[in-house]
Amino acid sequence: MSLKDLFTKYDKEFMLVVILLYYIFPFFLVSRLTLDKVHYHLNTIDHIIPLVPFAIVIYLSVFVLVFLPYFIIKDKRYFYNVSLSYFFVMSLSYIIYLFFPVEIVGPDPGTGIFAWVVSIVYFIDHTTNAFPSLHVAMALLSSLICYRHNKKYWWFILWAVLISISIVFVKQHYFIDIIGGALVGLIGYLILIRILEKKKIKISKNRN
Repeated sequence: MSLKDLFTKYDKEFMLVVILLYYIFPFFLVSRLTLDKVHYHLNTIDHIIPLVPFAIVIYLSVFVLVFLPYFIIKDKRYFYNVSLSYFFVMSLSYIIYLFFPVEIVGPDPGTGIFAWVVSIVYFIDHTTNAFPSLHVAMALLSSLICYRHNKKYWWFILWAVLISISIVFVKQHYFIDIIGGALVGLIGYLILIRILEKKKIKISKNRN
């Protein structure tokens, strides 16, 4: 089997790997590039929100929700458009991180299994890419995509809301980061809808 045939057969899988790599490496690269910059702090009501270590379970579940469209959407062209919306949301977030680096320092997570996981997240993810929350943006985008594909996935939106709430209880983000992430995710979704509508119009014109 040639490389071209391999790519054609596993193109969705290839795109999934590219999304994953683009989700991880540029995020940490931008974090490194902004280490010496002045970091903003957007504390509003966050001082009254406690650390809840168990929330880390919901927080990490975003890495499941974000990749569910791969399994749910069978049409390859549709999935490519979904991928484009993912790249847009991530790229917009990375640009904001570069020019508006927001930092949040988490407290001592304490003891226990969930606190231990929180401490690992703190160690891996130095929270200098706080606003907008990419967790919120990607969770909202993927949940809306799945819901649009099939209404039975309505509860994915609830899942995305829980993830959005979890980011402040894990102390990885400020409350305002939720709003910023939701706006970015919604913009990405609206762009996806616009792309799909344009392609439907083109298809109908070609048929006529």
